Amino acid sequence: DRSSSSGSSGSKSKGETSTSTEKRSTSSSSSSSSKSDCSPSITAKDIAQSNPLASASNTITATVTISCDLFTGSTVTISGLDATQTSDSATIPIVSSSNIFGSTADWKQGTGTLTVTAASPMSASTPYTIAWVVQNQAAARSSPPTVSAAATMQHQYTFNWWSDTSTTVSSVTMDAATGDLLGVASGSTPLVVVVPQLAVTVGQGSPLAGMSNMVTVTLRPNVDMVAASVLTVVGLTGTQTSSAPALSSSGSGAFASPAASWAQGTGTLTATVGTVLGGGADTVLTFWVQNSASAQSAAGSVSLSATVPSSTITGLSAPDPSPVGAADATLSSADAFGVSGGAAPMLVVKPTFVTGTASQTFPLKNAYNMIQVTLQASCDLPVGSVITLDGLDGTTAWGSDPVILAASSEGGGAHAALSTRSWNAGANRLQLDVDGAMSSSSAYPLFFIVRNKNAAQNAPTVSASATISSGDSTFTDTSAIDPTDLNPPASASLAPFKLLDTIFTSAAVAHNNPLALGSNLVSLTIQAVCPIIAGTKLTLTGLTGTANADADPPSIIAADGSSASDFAAAAAASWDQAPAGVLVIETSSDTAADTSYTAAFWLRNGASAQSAPTISLSATLKTPSAANDATLSAGAGGVGDPVTTASGDLFGITGSEAPLFVFEPAWTSASIVATNPLAGALTRVTVTFKMTSCDFPPGSRVSVRGLRGSQTGTTSSLTVAEASTDGGGSSVADSLATSASFEREYGVLVLTFATTGTKGYSFIASVILTNGEDTQDAPDLNMTASLSPPSGGAYDSPLPQLDITGASSSLYGVTDATRPLRVFRAAFVDSISDQTTPYQALNNVIRVTITPNINLPADTTFTLNGMTGLDTQDSGPIKLTPSGDPGAVLNETAQFNQTAATLTFLVTSDMTAGQPYYFTFIVKNPGSLFDFPRTLLFTGAIPPPSSTPTYEIGRA
Repeated sequence: DRSSSSGSSGSKSKGETSTSTEKRSTSSSSSSSSKSDCSPSITAKDIAQSNPLASASNTITATVTISCDLFTGSTVTISGLDATQTSDSATIPIVSSSNIFGSTADWKQGTGTLTVTAASPMSASTPYTIAWVVQNQAAARSSPPTVSAAATMQHQYTFNWWSDTSTTVSSVTMDAATGDLLGVASGSTPLVVVVPQLAVTVGQGSPLAGMSNMVTVTLRPNVDMVAASVLTVVGLTGTQTSSAPALSSSGSGAFASPAASWAQGTGTLTATVGTVLGGGADTVLTFWVQNSASAQSAAGSVSLSATVPSSTITGLSAPDPSPVGAADATLSSADAFGVSGGAAPMLVVKPTFVTGTASQTFPLKNAYNMIQVTLQASCDLPVGSVITLDGLDGTTAWGSDPVILAASSEGGGAHAALSTRSWNAGANRLQLDVDGAMSSSSAYPLFFIVRNKNAAQNAPTVSASATISSGDSTFTDTSAIDPTDLNPPASASLAPFKLLDTIFTSAAVAHNNPLALGSNLVSLTIQAVCPIIAGTKLTLTGLTGTANADADPPSIIAADGSSASDFAAAAAASWDQAPAGVLVIETSSDTAADTSYTAAFWLRNGASAQSAPTISLSATLKTPSAANDATLSAGAGGVGDPVTTASGDLFGITGSEAPLFVFEPAWTSASIVATNPLAGALTRVTVTFKMTSCDFPPGSRVSVRGLRGSQTGTTSSLTVAEASTDGGGSSVADSLATSASFEREYGVLVLTFATTGTKGYSFIASVILTNGEDTQDAPDLNMTASLSPPSGGAYDSPLPQLDITGASSSLYGVTDATRPLRVFRAAFVDSISDQTTPYQALNNVIRVTITPNINLPADTTFTLNGMTGLDTQDSGPIKLTPSGDPGAVLNETAQFNQTAATLTFLVTSDMTAGQPYYFTFIVKNPGSLFDFPRTLLFTGAIPPPSSTPTYEIGRA
C-alpha cells in the first residue's frame, strides 16, 4: 500500500507523485544512510607503462582500490597522461579486472584522461586493474607527468527508481612505477620517453680482391633492443655475394641466422634480433661476403637503422614499433691483412709482391747451387696460403725435392714460415706452403739447393705468384697475387740459372823480385762472378825454379806481405817443389761476387837465371751443398790456362815482371881512390861503381873490404858525400844514405842505398879516413853487394865479389899514393946543426942542414923545437940567411917563441925529397953556462891535396 508507506496526499496523480517523491525520499534517505555508513576514497592507485621508447605502442597499466562499494555506472577517471600520439576516442580498447569496466573507455588526448565506467558493482577495498595502449610521443621526455585518479559513485534505489545524485570520490595522485625498463632508467614510469639510438662501427677483415671477407658490425644501442627487433645495414656495395649470409653474434645479444634479407646491388642487409641487445653494451655482428674481383674504394658511408617492436597484454594490440633512425656508422681506419687502412668496409685492393728478388750463389754448370728468393707482399699471407715460383729452368734431376731453408747454408735450419708443397722439375715450378703467417711489413728470404744443368745458358725469367687464404677454413674464397717477374741482382752472373763454364772472370799471378836468391813475394789474384765458399782449394802449378824445399812450404799472407790474407788460410794446404812446383791454397772465408781477392806468399828465387815458367790454376770448389764439391781444371772450360801474368820490367830488367823470371845481377865497373898517403893524415877515400844490368833496390848494401891500417874507429855513422852521375856524366839526385858503417879491424866500409839506384848510373861516394902512423903498402881491396828484397823479404840477392885496385899515382913524391891506405911517414932524414961560438952572452950564428924524405910544397911550415936556454933572446922574428944549393926555399924570417923555445919556419918554394937544405940564423947565447941540445926536433904541417883535410907531419 503506497499510501500507507508514504503518508496522506492529494490527487492520485499527486498521490503518485508524492508516492514517487516519497520513494525517492526513502531511497535518498537510504542512500544518505549509506553515505553516512561509508565515505568512499581511493586507497590504492598504482600506475606503470610497458614501453618507454619514442613512438612505440605503450601499454599503460593502472590499479585502483576504492574504500566503498560502487554501483554499476560508477566511473573511474585517470588524468595527466598528456603528450601522446593517441587521438581522442570514446571507445579506446581496454582490459580490466574481470572485465568490470567493459572493453572500451573514453580517452581524451589533450588532457591524457581515461574514463572507465563500471559495468557491474565494484566491491570495496578490491584492487581493479585497467590497461590500455597509447602511442608514445616521438620526442624524448625525461620528466614524467603527474597522473591522478578520481571516481564518481553512482547512487541507485531499489524498485528501479534512481537517485538523481552521485558522490564524487576525491582525486588522488597516482603512485607511478620507478623501475628501469628496456635499459632505460625509470623506464617504467608512465610517459618517460627515450629516443632509441645506435652507436655503430663497421669494419672488415680482408680488403683483398676476390677473398672471403668477414664484415664486422659493432652495435651499442642506448636502450635494450628486444627480440624481433630488426637491424638494417645499407651501403655494403661491390661484393660478389648474392644470397643472404649467415650471421654470427657475440657480446650482449644475438641475431637470428641467416640474415633476414640481403640486397647485393645496394649492399643492404637486414637482421633480426634473436636475443635482446642490452642497452649500453656492445653486440658484435659478423658475416662473410666475397669481395669484388677488382680493386675498389672503401664505402663512402654505411648507414644503419632499426625498429624495436612493442608488446602488450592479451586483449590489446601494440601496432607501433619504436624506430631507430638511420645513422652513419663509424668506418674503421685500422689496418687489415697488413694493408694500411684495410679494415675500411668494402675497400678492395689487388695484392702484389712489393719486393720480389731472386739470385743464385753458384752459376757453375753441373754444380750444386743455392737459390735465394726474397718476397714481400703488399698484404699479410695467412697460414694456408700458397706461393708458386715459376721459370726455374736450369736444374737437373738430383733425387729429392728442394728443402726450403731459413739461411744461406745447408745447416741454416728449416724456414719458419715456408715449406715445400710440391716440386715439378719438368714444369720448372716450385710451390710453397705458408706454414707461418707472413707479415706485409717484412721481407722473407728463402733459400733452396738445386743442381744446375751441365750446360751453359742465359738466365730465364723467374716469377712468383700466390694464392692467399682467408685464414678461416670455413670460407674458401681466396685472393691471388698475379705472376710477378722477380728482379735479378745487379751482377748478371748471379741471376738465377745463369749457368757458366767457369765462375772466374780473372786469375792473375805476379811477383815483386826477379833477382837470383832473393826473397820474392808471389801473389795470386782472383775474381769470380759469385762468392767463393770457404774451403775451396786453389791449385797453382808451375812454380818452378825456387829454393823452397818441400819441407819449407810458404805461408799465405796479404798482398802487401805485412798481414794475414783476408780470404785464405795462413798455412798452405800443400807444397811440392819439384818437379812441377805445385802450391795448394785453401780459402778460409767466403768471398764477395765481382770482387778481387789476393793471396800472397814468399818464395826464394833459385840461384840461376831462368825464363818465366808457365803457371796454371785449377780449383776444387766448395758448393752450397756441403757434400758436393765442384772441380775446375786448368785450361779451356776451366779457370783458364795459363793464368794472366805481367810482362813489364822490375828493377830495370826487361820482362822481369813475369812471375819467377830470375835474373843474376853483375857488376859493370868499380874503382877506388884516396887523396893522401901521409901517415896520420886524413884521406878522402872515393868509391865509384856502376851496374848496367839492373837497379839497386832501396836498402841494398855495397861493401868495400880490406881497408885495413886506418886509425878511424868502428862506427855506423861515417859521413858519406855523394857525387853520382848519370850515364852522360850529369849530376843526379843522391841515392845513397848519408851515413855509412865502417869496421876497423877488417877494414869494411858499407854503403847503403836509401832510394833506388838506377841502373847505368855511376855512383860516387866519398868518406874521410885517418891514415895510420906507420908506413904501409896499399892493401888489396874488393867489393861485394847485397841487393835488398822488397819489404818483408828475408833473403838478399848477392853480387859476386869484385877485386878493385886503386889508381896508382904519386903524391909528395910517394909512389901508389892514391891507393887507399898506402901510408908514408914524412920526416927530415938528415938534420945537422952547429954554432959559431959557445960563449955566454955573445951573438951566436946557428947553422942548420935538413933533408926531407918527401916533396914539401910551398906553404909547408915546420918548427925547430928544444931551443931552450935563450933567456936573453926576445920572442919575435929572426932573420934567416939562406945558403946552399939549390938555393933559398924558406921565408927570410922565422918566428921565435922564447916561452915555447921554438923557432917556426915557412917554406916558400917547393922542397924536393932527398935534397939537403941549409940556413943560418943568429941568436944571443944565455948569460950563464948552458948545455945546448945536441939534437933538435922538427914538427910541421904539410898542405894536403885538394879536398883533403890538413895533415900534420909528426915528428922527425
